[in-house]
Amino acid sequence: MESLNTKQYEAATYGEGPLLILAGAGSGKTRVLVFRVAYLIREKNVKPWNILAVTFTNKAAGEMKERVVGLLGNEGKNVDMGTFHHICARILRRHIDRLGYKTNFVIYDDRDQLSAIKTILEREGIDDKSVPPKKIQAIINTAKNQSISPVQSARNSMGFFKEKMILVIEEYEKLLRQGNALDFGDLIYLTVELFKENEDLLEEYRKRWSFILVDEYQDTNPVQYQLIKMLAGGLMNITVVGDDDQSIYRWRGADISNILDFERDFPGAHIVRLEQNYRSTQRILSAAGSVVEKNVGRKGKDLWTEVGEGELLTLCQTSNEYEEARYVLDEIGSIHGSDDRRYSDFAIFYRTNAQSRVVEEELLKRAIPYTVVGGMKFYDRMEIKDILCYLRVIINPDDTVALKRVINTPPRGIGKKSIADMEEKAIDMGASLYRAIELEKGNKKIIAFRSMIESLCAKKETLDTADLLREVLIQSGYVKKLKDENTVEARSRLENIEELEEAIREMIGEGEESSIESFLERTSLMSDVDNYSEKEERVTLMTLHSAKGLEFPAVFMMGMEENLFPHSRSKDDIEALEEERRLCYVGMTRAREHLYLTYTKKRRVFGSEQYNIPSRFLSDIPEELMQRVNIEPAFASAYSGSYGQSGGAHSESYGRKEKVVQAGFVGGGFDDDKGLALDEVGGYARGSKVRHPTFGEGVVRGGEGSGEKAKIAVYFPRLGLKKLLLKYAPLERV
Repeated sequence: MESLNTKQYEAATYGEGPLLILAGAGSGKTRVLVFRVAYLIREKNVKPWNILAVTFTNKAAGEMKERVVGLLGNEGKNVDMGTFHHICARILRRHIDRLGYKTNFVIYDDRDQLSAIKTILEREGIDDKSVPPKKIQAIINTAKNQSISPVQSARNSMGFFKEKMILVIEEYEKLLRQGNALDFGDLIYLTVELFKENEDLLEEYRKRWSFILVDEYQDTNPVQYQLIKMLAGGLMNITVVGDDDQSIYRWRGADISNILDFERDFPGAHIVRLEQNYRSTQRILSAAGSVVEKNVGRKGKDLWTEVGEGELLTLCQTSNEYEEARYVLDEIGSIHGSDDRRYSDFAIFYRTNAQSRVVEEELLKRAIPYTVVGGMKFYDRMEIKDILCYLRVIINPDDTVALKRVINTPPRGIGKKSIADMEEKAIDMGASLYRAIELEKGNKKIIAFRSMIESLCAKKETLDTADLLREVLIQSGYVKKLKDENTVEARSRLENIEELEEAIREMIGEGEESSIESFLERTSLMSDVDNYSEKEERVTLMTLHSAKGLEFPAVFMMGMEENLFPHSRSKDDIEALEEERRLCYVGMTRAREHLYLTYTKKRRVFGSEQYNIPSRFLSDIPEELMQRVNIEPAFASAYSGSYGQSGGAHSESYGRKEKVVQAGFVGGGFDDDKGLALDEVGGYARGSKVRHPTFGEGVVRGGEGSGEKAKIAVYFPRLGLKKLLLKYAPLERV
């Protein structure tokens, strides 16, 4: 406890009753939660299993669990910890039979859900242009996030196709019931329904979890709020940690009023503000604070740090998105080459996914390794979904969505007509597709498929998950088909299947629950950020929404323009605009040392040139916190703010810690305090020509130091002067 600051200590050692911890960005909230758990167990004699800790991502839950175990040893393993969806899935596995389901239910992800909706539209002969599948999906998910019946929500809506939408949603819910399946929204929605209908069960869990801790409380939606309120019960021993300035998920149902109204909902609540930041420099914090303080809907806090002032933020204007991408990668190359930085130290943020294309093209040209967070997830790849659907059918043959995916995958001669006939029989019977297949007598190919599934279902009882997967791959003919194809794509898919096997072996090796059901549950609850690893030596690209919870030494926020950021959809919506400000604050506070904000004069959007003015957020930042850089194609080497004339001054390394210097030389050296006046360093003489893979050809102007600390200064015609650490600079002589 002695390692905590005053406010952290106050929060960690608070006694009973409701506690709101307003934790600013980088203020050590996870540390406080971990020490609070330890304090309750060691000092207040609370049993580990009487504590429930809830967060939003598996990554965050795993980190918290690891740190709790690090403090408490094996005792910490008994604390109930996980995401909302994971905790609710566990509750439903035990008690969902009270709602008329079987406990071996499967979980539909977004793609499964959309596939089910499309199946119903086709079956009912409804045009998907008049009733778009994604619109139906949005109605269902929004309703469940608000703890409302989707059918009732559709009935309360307006519109020409209202009756058709009601029909599709009714049939969708019926299909879930028949297939003993839940969609993602059902996990929390049905848990709340379970507790509403079973007071004895709710009381059982209230007694079990006498202390509840909730992370990222500002991101809770109405159904999550309702669940927490129910579980907190009469004791009200609830601790919530959050930052109203980081509430950025309104579009998926998050309600900022949950944290703003905490004292009203939990009378007598104690509030602790964590305002000391351990991540960013003061200039970054001050700049981010100046943007978000314009919001009305906030409790307010003043972040400070002992890290130091740090360097100025860089605000760069370019002529178009291609120049913008080149500038960003030039800077990454410069810092990477001279500051002993790994590529994983750099992150590029943007408001919309479409902005990544130009940056990716430039990264590929320069052979710089990168990863895109939010791209196609491993478990969404075709071959992985195919195999997972086989496993889903084995544990639950009534899963019609999974069954339809695998019945003719790989092709086994079962055509669409045969499947449609089976579906029609199932509808007439009021049963699942598999029940109709069980009664099939004439179609030999369907009978052979049924026989294979029955064989695999029987082996489920005797084989572990890894061996069962191997049986699926052999009996289905899936691996044989890919090997017979013998193409580059097929080999890539085989490698992915091998990776799936490895994932199952890792789960078994962890020593925790390793059934097929638990593995499928784990894969369905994966998020994009859960797959992110800072250990990979790659530049990270992601949307600002994906960046929350992460941090990087250097951050580049691209596209800081009106109608892009803030997004055009927010201009007539005050609450949406405030969320855009919070999103900007989140992005800025991911940076530890270097923060770049870039915008363009024009940008191609949907095939046409679009001229935008700089984002209003930029004008909120005090001038004394920034330096300006202006990239003009005609004067590519002249970086200007107030000093942009061709042939005049340039900002060395775009104004990082180096000073702005004149283009001439004094006494054979540079007119700065670095003293790069040596005629030869590391074998590179003044005036010799060199080539850099990122910056192109340049001329050596001088150098300093020796051995591993040797640096040379090179003038590149397009970029100006660069100081490079020879140990890492990939130079070749010309």
